[in-house]
Amino acid sequence: MIKSQIYLNYLVSDEDLKIFIQELPDEVTELFVYPSQLRRVHGLLYGRKLKLGSYADYPLGAGTAEKIAFEVGSLFKEGADIVAVFLSPQKIREACWEELQELTDTINRIERGNGEVRYTLDSQYMRELDKVRIGRHLKPFGMKRISYFAKDVEDAMHTTQMFRWDGGTELFLQINLADVSEEDSQTLLDNGVNQVGNVMKGKSK
Repeated sequence: MIKSQIYLNYLVSDEDLKIFIQELPDEVTELFVYPSQLRRVHGLLYGRKLKLGSYADYPLGAGTAEKIAFEVGSLFKEGADIVAVFLSPQKIREACWEELQELTDTINRIERGNGEVRYTLDSQYMRELDKVRIGRHLKPFGMKRISYFAKDVEDAMHTTQMFRWDGGTELFLQINLADVSEEDSQTLLDNGVNQVGNVMKGKSK
């Protein structure tokens, strides 16, 4: 069973959102939603033992360290157990390592005692060289948890090998795929992925 569900739908009605939450299988242990939906979903969980996640600086990671840090702190206060911080593909491409180091140093301090942070990358904005570059900085920047939105299973497998090589066995790696099958999920888990996220772009009625 895929335990991490990622629900990306800005237009969902309140009633449909409520039904979606009620119908989540018991095996699901994490649910990620947009920041604008965080408070509402937190209220709908009714004490259910499920970790709630959301996104900071979505989707391009273009903000300053101070802005992103404020967003992360606000999301934790609003009920997030996990905050996925998007890393800027442009800053990776331009090798702005001092800015990224400042960001990770700041976020790692906020994370202590508040919840969990996962640094997040999206394949649609990244070139192959960008993945190589950020991979080399996983350990130096103290990025212990990576969440990667993959194009497909092939991209997921290839990126897993790259990040696992640079990040080592201690790196927590989550691969996110749209409507991923249980079979593909198991294949990824058998080949170095710690967790698979199922991306659902639901449709409102």
